[in-house]
Amino acid sequence: MLVGEACKAFEISLRARWAHVLAENRGGQALENPELFRDPQRHTGYLYSLDWELGRSKEVFVAHFREKYGMARPPIWAVSEIMSFGLLSRFVGDLAVDRLKKAIGQSYALSGGGLESLAQHAVYLRNLCAHHSRLWNRELQGEWPGCKG
Repeated sequence: MLVGEACKAFEISLRARWAHVLAENRGGQALENPELFRDPQRHTGYLYSLDWELGRSKEVFVAHFREKYGMARPPIWAVSEIMSFGLLSRFVGDLAVDRLKKAIGQSYALSGGGLESLAQHAVYLRNLCAHHSRLWNRELQGEWPGCKG
């Protein structure tokens, strides 16, 4: 339960920090800029996943942004509330602008690569905890391609 609570606290913090840094530096629609991400094809896939999650959402603020502003995707600070933790970790990991990744990681005393790894591990651990899986003797390194746990 303690590990699950720690993952939850990190998830909330990462959502807020990620949205704040990107919005402050690149604007409310920063998420839609493929130049901010390493792989344009993956970025398109992430946006497709986000659109699917937005389509399922019953949140009032999603409907508000669509109706009042005609926006398919609300600003980053709003969509950060809707997207899954897994999708958030993929957006964080695919961020190409080192300065932005460092600004996010600085809150956790991490480099950009360390942030990516922590986010991926936290998603994995949170999912294990949510399904009451055992953590003892579980290997975390190498669970994801390119992960340096």
